[in-house]
Amino acid sequence: MNVGDVLYPKRKESPKRFCGKLLWALEKCSHNFKHFSLRNKYSIEILFILLYFIEQAIFIYMIYSAKDPLKITTYFVLILLSTMAIEKMLMELRFSTLKEYVTIKLTSDENLLRSLSNEIEKVDEQLKETKKSKNR
Repeated sequence: MNVGDVLYPKRKESPKRFCGKLLWALEKCSHNFKHFSLRNKYSIEILFILLYFIEQAIFIYMIYSAKDPLKITTYFVLILLSTMAIEKMLMELRFSTLKEYVTIKLTSDENLLRSLSNEIEKVDEQLKETKKSKNR
């Protein structure tokens, strides 16, 4: 059982209409980005740190050169909150995917341990029977 097939089931048919093809392309793009963000956690974190730095540098520049700093501050807060929401969404996606992976992995490991335990019990019973027959 491949964990990737359980987490990300394959599509069985390709869409036929334009809207379906558009959504299918969006799904593939977001799927690839999801995998990228799962595999490259630190790259994503560095990307957001750089994005925050650039936003703040632009904000400082605009404050000193603007006639209406209140309007600039309002736009900055909106942009900053949107960026934080996107980062939060990516981190939650990463957390939920890893949680699913761990759950699936633990379930498969539990099944493997259960079957190994049954085999060990069978071998133990055979050894006990062999021991009894030798003692007679």
